[in-house]
Amino acid sequence: MTAYIIEDEPMARRNLERILHNEYPEIEVVGTADSVEEAVGWLKTHQPQLVFMDIQLSDGSCFDIFEETEIRCPFIITTAYDQYALQAFEAGSIDYLLKPVTAAGLKRAVSRCLQRSNAGSLGRMLLRVGGIIYPVSLSQVAFAYAQERNTFIVTTDNQRFQLSQSLEDLAQRWDSLHFFRISRSCLVARNAIREMRSLPGGRYALTTDPPAPFEVEVSRGRAKDFIHWLEHPL
Repeated sequence: MTAYIIEDEPMARRNLERILHNEYPEIEVVGTADSVEEAVGWLKTHQPQLVFMDIQLSDGSCFDIFEETEIRCPFIITTAYDQYALQAFEAGSIDYLLKPVTAAGLKRAVSRCLQRSNAGSLGRMLLRVGGIIYPVSLSQVAFAYAQERNTFIVTTDNQRFQLSQSLEDLAQRWDSLHFFRISRSCLVARNAIREMRSLPGGRYALTTDPPAPFEVEVSRGRAKDFIHWLEHPL
């Protein structure tokens, strides 16, 4: 496994590298960065299998990285601050480690990443409704859609949640093996599709489980890629 570390504190970076070397000698650290700009430049041309990232970097926040490029592999947040946990998990973080990072904490986080790789898990989000936080696995998401400048997801048990992220954010961060953006306003999970039928103009109408509260249509411009995505699941 290859790992990339985004951390602007030399001591924290060395501590993380030391624990990784001691606990997981099979994990190779293939690069490090101390800024958003450096990380974005590297990630645009490389795809590690695991990323560790501090929140506060020399030129901004690690969340700025997601605005510039896509991180397709699991990532783990390491930080001295506990107030960003919800935002981190909403972004798709596998774990949230408070500094100083310990061997026990890192082993827990890496173990989750390995379980995700082995079991094909898609990660999870923490969704806040009023004063209650619900952990929702992405494997439970049937589709997401935008409506009147709001973004919603519908789970496989037909629960609906409103998100703070845009549909564009979800399209960039969610695994393209399991989710496809069929139009400007809808992302659909592969496992939620029950049937499809042709429409005039090269479009398709989908039947999903659970049923969507609107007509689920694949736009003409995305139809060819959608069929290829359905036919090539791996």
